[in-house]
Amino acid sequence: MARYVSSAGKIDHTPSSAVAVGQMVAIGTGMVGIADRPIAANTLGALCVDGVFACDKATTAGTALTAGTQVYLNTSTGKVTSSANSGGQSPTTYPPLGVVVADAADGAAEVMVLLGR
Repeated sequence: MARYVSSAGKIDHTPSSAVAVGQMVAIGTGMVGIADRPIAANTLGALCVDGVFACDKATTAGTALTAGTQVYLNTSTGKVTSSANSGGQSPTTYPPLGVVVADAADGAAEVMVLLGR
């Protein structure tokens, strides 16, 4: 049995440190939310978990992303990546961010992402 609570557009979040507008916030390893207004440390706020956002990506060679690609939040750099983890012996798992909705070339600083898919 399930009970309707709210639409999935935003979720409550109480950060341990301040969150700036536009900041992508990892919620465990399973999801990412984006702040549409500042949230003070240890204060209840809300994060967007649905919608299309222009998100920061790396601009080096090999970082192009095509529409339909599942992307993740690199928690070390704060940028979008198509890699699910950091690689290596003990890889860090990156939380899923969403799906690219428009191609972004290597040199593009942003990529359009549909959250939560």
